[in-house]
Amino acid sequence: MEGNKLHKVLASDPGYMKTLENAIRLGEPILLQDVSEDLDPSLKSVLGKEIHSRAGQDFIRLGDSEVEYNQNFRLYMSTQNPSPHFLPAVCIMVTVISFTVTFKGLQDQLLSSVVTHEQPHLELQRNNLMENISSDLSTLRELEERSLTLLQKTEGHLLDDEDLIDTLQKSKMTSKDIIKRMKASEKTEETIEAARGIYLPLACRGAMLYFVVADLVHLNYMYQFSLHWFHKVFVESMDVSKTNQTHVSLMSSSGTIRPLSRQKSIEKEASDEENKDIKRHLHNICDTLTRNVYKIVSSSLFTEHKLCFSFLLVVNIMRNGSEDLPGPLGFLPHAEWNFFLNSVLLTNFMYRKDSTGDSGTRISYACLFTYLLLLTCSS
Repeated sequence: MEGNKLHKVLASDPGYMKTLENAIRLGEPILLQDVSEDLDPSLKSVLGKEIHSRAGQDFIRLGDSEVEYNQNFRLYMSTQNPSPHFLPAVCIMVTVISFTVTFKGLQDQLLSSVVTHEQPHLELQRNNLMENISSDLSTLRELEERSLTLLQKTEGHLLDDEDLIDTLQKSKMTSKDIIKRMKASEKTEETIEAARGIYLPLACRGAMLYFVVADLVHLNYMYQFSLHWFHKVFVESMDVSKTNQTHVSLMSSSGTIRPLSRQKSIEKEASDEENKDIKRHLHNICDTLTRNVYKIVSSSLFTEHKLCFSFLLVVNIMRNGSEDLPGPLGFLPHAEWNFFLNSVLLTNFMYRKDSTGDSGTRISYACLFTYLLLLTCSS
């Protein structure tokens, strides 16, 4: 956006204020990198645009000095903290843009990779459809703006301007054609999304694995794995799992006359078998991906952290279980997970010393309550 004119300086650089001062005076863009959550107080006047004029010239205070302010000046700041918590006073003065990947965003990205790998024609069709819809929307906006501009510039009676009437009539016809195409595109999009939805469980598993690996940074700062690396492992796992599976084709009817009902039954059986093959294929890819991620990541961890990683992996697989991807681990209901997280509170309650009551009765009630909770979670 700013091109080669952008100045880059680290917030830890002792002389960055001088570079900032020159950028303010000359009206040049500057990127302040690796800022912390506690910003330099000297930046407050710049972020708040506390500009004052004197003798026809704009000035701004930077630290202990006043600097001539050029209106072309732009300030950008970046941080390596994936989830920074800036003070409210800072947030109201700046526009915070997070480039951190979200679960939904990564899931959509991986879904696109899966469909491109498994059915490239389907993803190509979807991309072309998205481009056509975007182009039609842009054309529709241009027609509306052109019509409004013509109406504003017209002088005298509108019905006397034949060029205006012809232009509006053509715009109306074009708009109808575009709206008709967009409605047809929406139906096509629904069909394509339904076909892509078959591969959604695999994309969900991939996104879940990435965020489990990304959370390892809380155990040790060295445990950092890039999204580019994970995407490479994801694609390689699909390549390894790709297929010796064959889809059942319809039985040839050459030389044989079959009743129509029998033919439909054969088609239905073939379709059901094909769906089973696809699910089996996706399940194999999921197993390969999970195994590859576990092997690569666990070999990079300290011994005392490997069990924690295994636990996080198993729990998240169970919590994100799907009927489309059955597995031996089963499914962990939300109620059971909450019980596991909060059981320590119940333990403290059971063994707390309280001289005002009967501890034996209290513990017996607590044991009964625990038993009821277990029954509720397992039912």
